[in-house]
Amino acid sequence: MVFQLLRMNYDQVRQHADQFLDEYHVSRELPIPIEAIVEFDLSMTIVPLVGLQSEIGVDAFLTSDLNSIYLDEWVMQFAAPSTRRHVRALPERAHFELRFPRVQGYTQAVRNRVAVDWDSVPELVVDPAEIPPEVFMSAVFANTSGGVKPIAPKVVKELALQPYLARNTVQKNVFATAAALPR
Repeated sequence: MVFQLLRMNYDQVRQHADQFLDEYHVSRELPIPIEAIVEFDLSMTIVPLVGLQSEIGVDAFLTSDLNSIYLDEWVMQFAAPSTRRHVRALPERAHFELRFPRVQGYTQAVRNRVAVDWDSVPELVVDPAEIPPEVFMSAVFANTSGGVKPIAPKVVKELALQPYLARNTVQKNVFATAAALPR
């Protein structure tokens, strides 16, 4: 699919919007079920992304292949409520209702223990003189080929080493690592 950017005046935007509604939402009842149209009629994926608004200042963005819309999770849950996931029983069949808990995530319990042969592990030398004191970063997301792409290349965030070193001493990090490895 080739995407062309159109420059339109207000009347042209209105005309395109009317054509879109004629094709996908003939009744024109409000609110327009835009999420259902995007997901089911246009076969696009809506992906909630935590911190999109707070980190780079946008509510959503469209991927370059025009197959996915990344939407700030807060905006998706609270600012644009949707009823498309709600299934309700008819009143006369309410006694057949099934209730499912909201699942936040899954964890898998690993029952095996990890043994470390510390004599064969090479020594790791951490030299603060070889670490850059400041870097500038841009938010990225992984693409399907395993690479990363910047979400908003012009929005950069400064990351400094000094605040990290102030709250994490070498001894504290060595202790935390030594405590976590044999678990």
